[in-house]
Amino acid sequence: MKIENFTLLEDKYIEQEQSHAYVYEHDITKAKVVVFKNEDDNRLFSIGFRTPPTNSTGVCHILEHCVLNGSKKYRTREPFMDMVKSSLQTFLNAMTYPDKTIYPVASRNTKDFENLMDLYLDSVFNPIVKERKEVFLQEGWRYHLNDDGSIEYKGVVYNEMKGALSSEEEQVYDSIYEHLYPDTIYSLNSGGDPYEMTDLSYEDFLAYYNNYYHPSNSYIFLYGNVDEKKYLEYIHDEYLSNYEFREVDSSIALQKPFLETKRVEAYFSTTKKDKDNANMISYNVVTNTCDASYDRLMNKILRQALINSESSPIKLAINELDIVEDILNTSSSDRQLSFSILGKNIAEKNVDLFVGTIEK
Repeated sequence: MKIENFTLLEDKYIEQEQSHAYVYEHDITKAKVVVFKNEDDNRLFSIGFRTPPTNSTGVCHILEHCVLNGSKKYRTREPFMDMVKSSLQTFLNAMTYPDKTIYPVASRNTKDFENLMDLYLDSVFNPIVKERKEVFLQEGWRYHLNDDGSIEYKGVVYNEMKGALSSEEEQVYDSIYEHLYPDTIYSLNSGGDPYEMTDLSYEDFLAYYNNYYHPSNSYIFLYGNVDEKKYLEYIHDEYLSNYEFREVDSSIALQKPFLETKRVEAYFSTTKKDKDNANMISYNVVTNTCDASYDRLMNKILRQALINSESSPIKLAINELDIVEDILNTSSSDRQLSFSILGKNIAEKNVDLFVGTIEK
C-alpha cells in the first residue's frame, strides 16, 4: 500500500502470526514503522527508542516516568493514570530495558485506541518535563526535609530502585551483567543505582532526552485490524513532520569473548545473619547475538528442559547433592543472549562441586 511520506521497505505474510507484515520508513526522519495487520480487534500501538545508558544514574528509567506526567496536549497532572482509570484499554504501560525504552498500549475500542495512541505520541515528543523541572524532581530524585530537620533523598524512581535492589537476587543479577559484559552498556544499571542516581542533574536529563527521543531513533509498531494509512498519515502530520533527519548514535557494542572462564567474587547486602552457606552462586554463559532467532528460542527451551521442572537433569543432579536450598535460572534477550543458573545459600567449599555438576 502506498502511503504518502513513507516508503514501503518490506511486505511479507507471516504464517505463524497470521499477519501481513509491512515495514515502512518515514521519508524525512527515517523513523521505522512495522505494521502487523490481521483481523484481531485488540489493536496495539507502541513507540520505542533505543536508549543506551552512559552511566547508572537511571536517566532512561526516570525519563520513562517523566514523559507520562503531562504533555503539550494533555495538561493534567498524570494523564497516564487518568487513562488507566477511565479508558477501555486492554494494556497500558511503559518499560525500560537495558538498551531500549518502549511505550505500548492496546484497546478493542477504536476511538479509545486512537486517543491512547495520540496520548503516547504527544507524551514522548512534547513532554511537559521540558518546561517543568518539578516533574523531574518528583519522578527522579530530590532532597526532602523531614519534620525533625534531617534531610533525605526521595523520588518515585529512586524509591522504586531502592526497593528493587534490596532483593538479593536483583543484586546478583546486576553483578552478573556487570561482569559478563564489562565493556558494554549492559554492565550499567539502566533502571538506576540509588548510590549514583543523585549524580543526575536536570540539565543532563534534558540533554539525554534531546539526544535519544528523536524520530530518527524511534521504532513504531502497529498490530491488529488497523487502518495503517490513516494512522501513519496522522502520525506524520501531527508529529514526524515537525522534525528533520538527524544522525543519532545509539549503537550497542558487543562484548568480546573472554579468552578463558572468568571467576568473580562479589558482594551483596543481606538482612540474614552471616552463615557458612549465606552465599549465592551463578554460572553464566553468553550464547549468541539477539538476531540468532534459533538460539533465542533454544535458550527458553533449554531453561525448561534442563532446570525449570522438578525432573530436569541439572536440577535433579544438584538437588541430590543437597548443597543449595534453591536453584534459579534466567536468560537475557538483549544485544547478546545469555544463560544463567543460580544457586541460593551455598557454602563456599561446595562451589567447585556446583560448577562441575553443571558442566558434567
